[in-house]
Amino acid sequence: MIKLNSYILPDNIKDEMKNKLDKTRQDKVELGFTLCANSDNIIRSRGSPTGTSNKIEIDPRACKRDEKFLGGYHTHAKSDSYPGAEDLIHCGINKITCTGGMDDKIRCNIWKYAQLSSEDKYKMINGYRLGHKNPKYQLTFDCISDLEPLYKEERYIKSLDVHLDELESSIAGVTISPSITMQRSFVKTIRDRHASILIEGIKNKSEKYFNEIEIK
Repeated sequence: MIKLNSYILPDNIKDEMKNKLDKTRQDKVELGFTLCANSDNIIRSRGSPTGTSNKIEIDPRACKRDEKFLGGYHTHAKSDSYPGAEDLIHCGINKITCTGGMDDKIRCNIWKYAQLSSEDKYKMINGYRLGHKNPKYQLTFDCISDLEPLYKEERYIKSLDVHLDELESSIAGVTISPSITMQRSFVKTIRDRHASILIEGIKNKSEKYFNEIEIK
């Protein structure tokens, strides 16, 4: 078992994470589950959503009535185990975010501060939308402000990935297509340049708010 701050990740959940990652390699889609715990602080898995090649939804409602929602685990079907801005932007709402990737590693990022209660979560979200930022949630607001530009950049990169997939399909459907091949090379160059800058940005910003543990 592994300690994630005050919570315990048992071996059976670690094995379940690895199994989801193995299945992702086969099916090429993101897989995962919700992380929950009751009063013993032992982490349980709930639900078993299936996503697309670059998107998945983790449902907090999957936790049982007597359990606390902690966050989620999901795999990356196209990238390594480092979390994206979209994975981490639920600052303070999620206590633990675990991600597995094509580098065959699993990482858990743990929010360094107290997790928001359900009541505080809704107050914080409503206040943020209305521009009324209660100082009580300042750390969450700071984290969101730091990650939001990176989140938008990440969405742009994902749109380039979709375009690349379309170009790949076009290339596969013809014998010779120099113009499409050149277009693909150009888009990939732009995509990779943005991605390398994004990865460094996420690592630098996330260190302020999260402790990262690699799951062996």
